[in-house]
Amino acid sequence: MTDTDRYAVYFVPAPEAALAERGGRWLGYDVEAGTAFAPPALDGLSQQRWAEITRGPRRYGFHATLKAPFRLAEGCTAAALAGMIAALAKGLRRGMMPRLSVGAIGDFVALVPDADGPDLADMAAACVRSLDAFRAPLDDAEIDRYLDGALSDRQVALLGDWGYPYVLDEYRFHMTLTGPLAVDQRAEMTVVLRDWFGEPLRGPLPIDALTLVHQPDPAAPFQVQARFPLAA
Repeated sequence: MTDTDRYAVYFVPAPEAALAERGGRWLGYDVEAGTAFAPPALDGLSQQRWAEITRGPRRYGFHATLKAPFRLAEGCTAAALAGMIAALAKGLRRGMMPRLSVGAIGDFVALVPDADGPDLADMAAACVRSLDAFRAPLDDAEIDRYLDGALSDRQVALLGDWGYPYVLDEYRFHMTLTGPLAVDQRAEMTVVLRDWFGEPLRGPLPIDALTLVHQPDPAAPFQVQARFPLAA
């Protein structure tokens, strides 16, 4: 472990799921295996434009955040973190999300819940609270990057308390598919992505595990380290 290592807790669809394959191929990165996919062949979307649109989310892999990326606090180890996540997962129940749909969140496009399902905000809050002792405090540069994003007063308070502004009552489950886009581009990419995902969005999505991911340095992508099944 180095001072630049970061860890996070994600929801990642099981690697054999059609949704995982579609999401990974769209982003051009398999977060489970840590390997690249060839760019998708899509009418009207050049490889250069695709690369620009997906550059940001590609580094994080296809996922929904439960505990945002953090450096380990002094005296904490990755093994101890994994053990705590395993214990936490045993106290959380599996659920079935009826459906996801493609939609805009702010200025980017993502998969978002299409109907009520498992209480994902509670699951994310449990991860945030239970694992926060493992999180090193944000440094000044990290704080400045967040404050550049025009946060609300509530989000600034959450940043100070938990190291991330979009937690607890500000949390929204989503699986990011693009970087920031203009309004007309968001509309265009929503249509493209509905066609791309197709059938995998028509069925339910099992919420069945917490996934620990690791980033060895800021230029590297995140990769799955372990999956911890939720209670039956």
